[in-house]
Amino acid sequence: MLAGSVHVGRIRAVDRNLQAAFVELGLDQAGFLPLKDAPAGISEGDRLAVAVTREPGGGKGAKLTTRGLDELPEPLPAMGMIRGGRDGWYRLTETAPRLIGVTVDDADTRTRLLEELGAAGEAVPEVSLHSRSVDLFEAAGVADQVEALESPMVDLPGGGTLLIEHVATLTAVDVNSSGAFDRTATEQAAYDLNLAACREMARQIPLRGIGGLVVVDFVELATRQHRVQLVDAWRSICAEAGLAAEIRPMSPGGLVELSLPRRRPSLAEVLAGGIRRGPASKSAQTLAFEALRQALQAAGQSPARQPVIVADPSVTHALEAEAASARHHVERRIGRPLTLRPRPALPSSPYEIVLE
Repeated sequence: MLAGSVHVGRIRAVDRNLQAAFVELGLDQAGFLPLKDAPAGISEGDRLAVAVTREPGGGKGAKLTTRGLDELPEPLPAMGMIRGGRDGWYRLTETAPRLIGVTVDDADTRTRLLEELGAAGEAVPEVSLHSRSVDLFEAAGVADQVEALESPMVDLPGGGTLLIEHVATLTAVDVNSSGAFDRTATEQAAYDLNLAACREMARQIPLRGIGGLVVVDFVELATRQHRVQLVDAWRSICAEAGLAAEIRPMSPGGLVELSLPRRRPSLAEVLAGGIRRGPASKSAQTLAFEALRQALQAAGQSPARQPVIVADPSVTHALEAEAASARHHVERRIGRPLTLRPRPALPSSPYEIVLE
């Protein structure tokens, strides 16, 4: 995660109409620096230190500022990161503000989290160590939950479904009765289904990292009283869930727009490397992390044998590039280098773990 990190970048362009500058940081996209957060008189080609205030994603570069920067190295390097982002505990509590405990599967990680807590003067909740041979994600059911979050379809209690679809400019949510009631059902039944959808959306939004513009198509409500009542109830549900959502009134056809802060890439972007083109698509980096988890588990179960990751070339490339630090972490834990073996067109999976 880049939020909070400090970089030296070079101004690629200044757009007076947008009142912003575009800053090259060595990332896929130039960062966006509002001129109100930049020194006066900047121009194309200037080099300056900037902090990332919002993660890149959704086709947009990172949002930047030059405010509040202190203790910068002198002289500044030509380009690149000069200070890392927020520490692990800060990122955890920002994602889950009501966090009461963490389970990790590595003693060094546990020690580091406890040190970060002590340095921040935070009360220490439970930071437990998972030491069983079963993969932590599997043991805790996280793998199944992530798989469920990859699906655009969410079942509602009592019947009905949500269909959550990401496009380039917004997230669309369709509330379907799906047989929960028929055309003769009362207005109250439609209201109750919509209310259940509100509660589930308040759960899905932080889990899926949804931000920006969201358009929801509710089951149509005939009376204005019910439409106003539902939106008021949804605002209360979002407030209780800690969501800073701006919710607009419902149209007669059941459409509601809400705006959410976009602090990080959505889960769909993280797993698929961008806007998803299909429910099963995953980025090479995501597959690389999955392969590393399985290799770690296999090495723990058969410590005398050498784990080999046989994978599509895009996955082995990710293991040598974007996921290299994670690979080094796994290699440190198992006490030996992993063997990577590119092999295109595996019959049933983009990767497999072989023990030799």
